[in-house]
Amino acid sequence: WNLFDFSLVLFGTLDLWILPIFTYEGGSSVLYKFSVMRMLRILRLMRILRVIRLFRMFQQLYLMMQAFNKAFQIVLLMGVLVLILNYVCAIMLTQAIGKNSTWWDDDEEMIQLWFGSIAKSMQTLFLVMTLTNWDTVSITLGKVMPSTVVYAALVLYIMVTSYTMMSLIVGIISESLITAQQEYRQRKEKTMDEKKKEIAFELRSTLMDMLEDEKDDFSNVKPDDLKTAMRGDTELLMKLASINIHITEQGILGLIDKLSHQGVSLVNIDYFVDKLTNLNGLATASSVMDLKFDMLKLQVKLDAICAKLEIEEPFPTSIVEVETKSQASTAASTASPHRSSKVGKERSAKPSF
Repeated sequence: WNLFDFSLVLFGTLDLWILPIFTYEGGSSVLYKFSVMRMLRILRLMRILRVIRLFRMFQQLYLMMQAFNKAFQIVLLMGVLVLILNYVCAIMLTQAIGKNSTWWDDDEEMIQLWFGSIAKSMQTLFLVMTLTNWDTVSITLGKVMPSTVVYAALVLYIMVTSYTMMSLIVGIISESLITAQQEYRQRKEKTMDEKKKEIAFELRSTLMDMLEDEKDDFSNVKPDDLKTAMRGDTELLMKLASINIHITEQGILGLIDKLSHQGVSLVNIDYFVDKLTNLNGLATASSVMDLKFDMLKLQVKLDAICAKLEIEEPFPTSIVEVETKSQASTAASTASPHRSSKVGKERSAKPSF
């Protein structure tokens, strides 16, 4: 749009200020004799196209314009299909009716006007397709040809070229409109997610720097320290509002109390940031953050237990590892059945005290 506005200003400057310099005293212009320079005033009329900017201000108009662009190519192909059908029918009608116009004595001129050549036949078929004078054509042809055949052929032609094609065009435009709405919604959600990630990264970095001395090795801080860092941050509230998270400072402080169980436990910075930036999602969006943090705490506890028991191989962290180990143990027991039976016999042979 900036380039378009620049072109309009350039053409206007050439027309109003630069071209009059090359004008004679009598008022005749040298450069205005050239058609290229005369086109400058016509090009200035292109500023009317700036009205297209209104489409971006109204979402429904913008979606309709996108749907029209998507459906236009298919509509053109359907137009080519109708043109081919009309061309084939025009050849048949010209040979069958136009060449035998003498059969319609008083209406010979009308038959020649309608079907005298292929071009005239195509024009007549187009008018019939738009339901213009098709009754006059059918009545005139029915004077010589069987009326039943004439009416049946015209009705079939109208149903195929008019009603069927129109229904297809309406269906294609409707589908294009639905597709445009879905793409617009996906683009909006993608933009919102990217902005949400950016805000979360900024907030996480800021809190890590501000609470560097207060946080422990797992990025846990006291609720009071986190509340102190979050108080008075109006810029953060504006950023959250831009991603449809409308919350006040008291709401953020209440969220900290909820995460710390009313100040009893520490608050993880990553967990707090993820929770805060996912308040506007679905009913399960915020719960996913809770589950994620609970899994991290469970993993830390398992690692601590493994360290205390001095277990070299940690617990399996996924179902795949569990299945792999069970399959390996099953294969080992299957490969040595004699050994297992021998060990069982030795154990049964030992005396019991």
